[in-house]
Amino acid sequence: MKKILSQININELVKEAEESGIDPDMATSVEKAPAIKAVFLNIQVAIIYLLGVAIVGTIVYGGIVYMTAGGNGEQAEKGKKIITGAIIAGVIAMVSYSFYNFLVGIW
Repeated sequence: MKKILSQININELVKEAEESGIDPDMATSVEKAPAIKAVFLNIQVAIIYLLGVAIVGTIVYGGIVYMTAGGNGEQAEKGKKIITGAIIAGVIAMVSYSFYNFLVGIW
């Protein structure tokens, strides 16, 4: 799809649209597609960064809870569960990101 779009000359589309009576604005809407794709890519990158920060922060918090347990078995278990949950969330985030990129690559 990318190769096809890169081979299309926008000026030729506008010229053909004007000759055939089609609204030229419809022909130039192809120009807006890369800008929209860039916006979604920026949003995607920002979400990935935020997820990474949240996961690392949660692991640090779980480590602090575990280290400050002071022999309290419940607190130690709570810290372990927090760390385990953060790691599982990280794995889920990575798998979903890979799946998303796979689907976008097909499209």
